[in-house]
Amino acid sequence: MHVFKSLKKIAFRRAQHRQVTVQDPSPYYEYEDPSQARATLGTVVALLREIGEISAQVPYIKGVAGVLLRIIVISDTLSANHDQWKEVNDNVKQLVTILAEALQFTRDHVWIIPPDLQNILRLWLQELESIANILDQYQYQLTSVWRRFSLLLTQKQVTFKFRYCNETLKMLSKSYQFSLASTIQATKEENPTINRTYTNLPARPSVFYGRDSYMVTILAMIENKNKLPIRAGILGPGGIGKTTLALAILHHPIVEQTFNERVYFVSCEGCLSISMLVKDLAQALGIRNDLDRNAIEKNVLSCLGSSPNLLCFDNFETLWNSDQFTKCAVQTFLKRIASLKDTSFVITMRGLEYPEEILWSHPLLPPLKPLSFEASKYIFRQLSNQWDEWTEKLVKAVEGLPLAITIIGHLAQSCDCKSLWKQW
Repeated sequence: MHVFKSLKKIAFRRAQHRQVTVQDPSPYYEYEDPSQARATLGTVVALLREIGEISAQVPYIKGVAGVLLRIIVISDTLSANHDQWKEVNDNVKQLVTILAEALQFTRDHVWIIPPDLQNILRLWLQELESIANILDQYQYQLTSVWRRFSLLLTQKQVTFKFRYCNETLKMLSKSYQFSLASTIQATKEENPTINRTYTNLPARPSVFYGRDSYMVTILAMIENKNKLPIRAGILGPGGIGKTTLALAILHHPIVEQTFNERVYFVSCEGCLSISMLVKDLAQALGIRNDLDRNAIEKNVLSCLGSSPNLLCFDNFETLWNSDQFTKCAVQTFLKRIASLKDTSFVITMRGLEYPEEILWSHPLLPPLKPLSFEASKYIFRQLSNQWDEWTEKLVKAVEGLPLAITIIGHLAQSCDCKSLWKQW
């Protein structure tokens, strides 16, 4: 329910920005005044559009949001012709709440929808399409005086159609809400680490958006057992979101299903030598790192060769761009890891070129680019819960750089955005 409320606030702010008269983002059915009800109806319409925009890469959710929007717009035009329009809109509001929960669930799983949830949303589309067609047909019949006269003769039939629509909407709200809740719970039980933080990993990114194509590419490699082990690189300039993308991958349920708890994160930012890298990796693996380097390296390779695992070397450029002796030693060690049939690894690295002499998995990921304006806006609003002309200027000014968006998003939590813009 908190998801619906947060989305509703976004839609309410959008309605204000578009100069739509909305007194309060409360449910419209609380009002007896039709003008107030219609004003708040604009908020719900904006909310559905918001869901449609956010779920652009989720066909079922986007499709359901579109049909619900169609239903609520048609029923609003029929408000003067039938007294059941309010009940239709009330029922649609319940479905929007459920749809928002489904949207949040799919976002948490990087837009990957379980088959059961896909089936539920597919049925939603079928039922809602039939309702929209009935209302559309009734609206068409009202376009002519003669058709209006014929409707007077078949008023019972019209009432029956509206009752059918409302009963179907109620059925979707009740039965599918239970089915949706069951599906989400079952998925969490199948993947008990969805809300768990690995002991070795930094926390899952609180806000992750706009990198779905990269995410899907690497997860597809992991899911395809024939492509394991994988050797993937996440490249790009500083502040572009390489570590954020890597952590989103490492915390994904597909990674947990494939590697269980054998997922390890090694920050190379403070590593100045091959000895420090080997010791840090040993510490991540939970084995002794107080021996000489050769003994530690032998134990590390033995541990990695015992069962499937996934390593992440973050900020790998620190070692790779150091002196030639260190680079050669690191390259030799990485090649030894790459020779292990059960060890997959991902590196994050500043730059545009992959380290040579490693057989990297295909397709090669292109270097990360700045986020789109829509993705930048979404991340900023999630962090700051604000959006106006000053925040829009700030977001455009940082040109899609995730680190800068995150910084100004946190600053906007306690500072006036107009003041921030003047400082900028």
